[in-house]
Amino acid sequence: MRDGKLKLGVGAAAAAVVCVSLLVRACGTPAPVETQDPKEILGRVWFDKLPATRKDPVDVWIFLGGGIGIEDKGSFYKFTIEMFDLERRGSELEIAFLQDGKKAKTTFDIKPCDDKPPFNRCLTFSPPLRGVSKLYGFAYDDEMDAHVAWGRSVRRTAEARARER
Repeated sequence: MRDGKLKLGVGAAAAAVVCVSLLVRACGTPAPVETQDPKEILGRVWFDKLPATRKDPVDVWIFLGGGIGIEDKGSFYKFTIEMFDLERRGSELEIAFLQDGKKAKTTFDIKPCDDKPPFNRCLTFSPPLRGVSKLYGFAYDDEMDAHVAWGRSVRRTAEARARER
């Protein structure tokens, strides 16, 4: 070391590279960026916005694994529910609304996002599904519970109605 500067020889630099390489192998590679799994659409409560209170109107969609889905529009206290049959193939949806018989076909994309905190999942439709092009959700139920206390209740209601069909 001269003039307060550390000089490494070629051998020391090569040894440093080997040490870093061994450390990465021992610890594993960094976790990859989350990728889309089309199955994430199922069983999750999807919102058009975060309701501030139970009286705020919100559009909620739930796609269940048994080939049924529910759109719940309104507030916690006053709402309408529309049920639909669905068939999911990868990231494609075919939907038949049970009340009016109308059909829709769309593809969707699910990604981690921070567009509208506290949501951390974005569900995008192309073309829009009944005028809805984007919905928001949470990766985990406890995150939803912290921000929308009645979210699980809405999902349980949807599941019960689907069983009654």
